This record gives sequence, structure tokens and C-alpha cells, in this order.
Amino acid sequence: MLHQLPEALAYGTGTAYAFSSAGTSSRALLSGGTGAPTWTTGALALAGNFTTSGANSLTFTTTNTTNLTLPTTGTLATLAGTETLTYKTLSTGSTWNGNVIGDSYIADGLTIAGGTIGTSAITLVQSTTPTPTAEGSN
Repeated sequence: MLHQLPEALAYGTGTAYAFSSAGTSSRALLSGGTGAPTWTTGALALAGNFTTSGANSLTFTTTNTTNLTLPTTGTLATLAGTETLTYKTLSTGSTWNGNVIGDSYIADGLTIAGGTIGTSAITLVQSTTPTPTAEGSN
């Protein structure tokens, strides 16, 4: 005969029934395999369904309080590896640390409003027909 304990969780050991404590609000119950189940030490809050697909392990590692918003579709870029990014914009103050961008990828209507190329300053000369000039010549 089973004797129910207040706020206890019944489980089977394979040969007998046992009871586990009810745990704490917002905690998830983990299977103990052939042993007693245990409760997670951290809270688990889901606002909707959580589903994984594939037969691979999934590990999230955080180093502090972390908030993450994922896109509805697509592929996340990695820190190591190669991804093809399309329709991306470098925000103001960003620095390009990638390879040289080939001329075929630069629009013909490109406007440069000053700066440097290598260590040479860009001199802007207004005319009806722009003509590139070497530094120091007019």
C-alpha cells in the first residue's frame, strides 16, 4: 500500500515506488534514470513551447546574466568558421577588419567624402568632371 506524503512526487525505482520532495516553485524535475529524480537548482521559465530537432547535444554557456533574442529563421554566425552574410550594414563607428573589398563589389555611384587611403589623405576637388589627382598636385 502506498502512503501519500503531503506535497510529494511519486516515482518508480523499477522494483518499488518511492517519493521525492515536491521541490520549489519554477524548478524543473530531472530524471535520475534508475535512481531518484532531482530538482534543478535554477528556475526554468518558458513563455512558449521549447523544441529541439536533431540528435545532437545542446549546451548554452553564459558568463553572467545574459539576454538573447534569436531570429525567427536563419543561421547564426560563429566566432570561428565561415558564413555568408547578406544584407548586413556596419553601424556608425564600426571598423572593417576583413579582407580588401574587390572593385566589382563596389557600386559605380560610390561617394567618398574624405578620409585616407593607406597613409595618404584624400583630396576632394569639386568639378563638373571629377579627375583623380595625386597628393600635392592640382
